[in-house]
Order: sequence, then C-alpha cells, then structure tokens
Amino acid sequence: MVRRVVLLGTLLVTMTAVSGCFSLTDWDENVRQINHYGDTASEWRDMTNKYFFDYDKHNPFDG
Repeated sequence: MVRRVVLLGTLLVTMTAVSGCFSLTDWDENVRQINHYGDTASEWRDMTNKYFFDYDKHNPFDG
C-alpha cells in the first residue's frame, strides 16, 4: 500500500514538473525540448558506458 502511494506521488510530481516545460501553442519549442531530453539521455548513456563498462562509443577500439 505504501509503495502504491509513493509511486502515485512520484507520478504526480513528475507530471506537474514536465507539464511546465511544454506549451499547447508553441509546437516548435515542444519539439526542441523533447530533442533536448533525448540528447541528454544519450549523453548519460554514453558516459555510463564509458566509465562503468569501459566502452567508448566514439572510439571503441582504443584500449
């Protein structure tokens, strides 16, 4: 029961935080923001692979 309440609270906070980042009329800005989130996620994935799994996407054969 506590897990469900925490999950629901986290979901509501996330929805509230993300809703402020998007506009209902400025679609170009929405696309720019979504692309920014995707680039940030890609950078985090590259960093995780490089530092924790010893794999560099840009130079995979450098040992």
